[in-house]
Amino acid sequence: MKTHSPPNLSLRDLYYFVVLAEELHFGRAADRIGIRESPLSRAIARLEKSLGSRLFKRNSQRTRLTPAGVALLPEAQGLLIQAERVRDVISALSAAESRSSAKSGAI
Repeated sequence: MKTHSPPNLSLRDLYYFVVLAEELHFGRAADRIGIRESPLSRAIARLEKSLGSRLFKRNSQRTRLTPAGVALLPEAQGLLIQAERVRDVISALSAAESRSSAKSGAI
């Protein structure tokens, strides 16, 4: 693994990307996420800037993935799944720790 600074990627922006890639429509994606189109558009622009590549081809009639967007989609989905696993593992450990503390205090 290279030892340089990590990319400036947020899980939220990656999530927004995945939803838009699945919907291929800014309005439907924004509705699904529960935000307006402008924050979604800004998040996608921020992600594209961070990665240095356009992820979508858009015009007034249609939104499509670029080759970079096609390549990013499974990677982003995998990162989001891994982030969910991390949250679940830590949550389970925290719950087990709380139960253990409660038992210790009951003696």
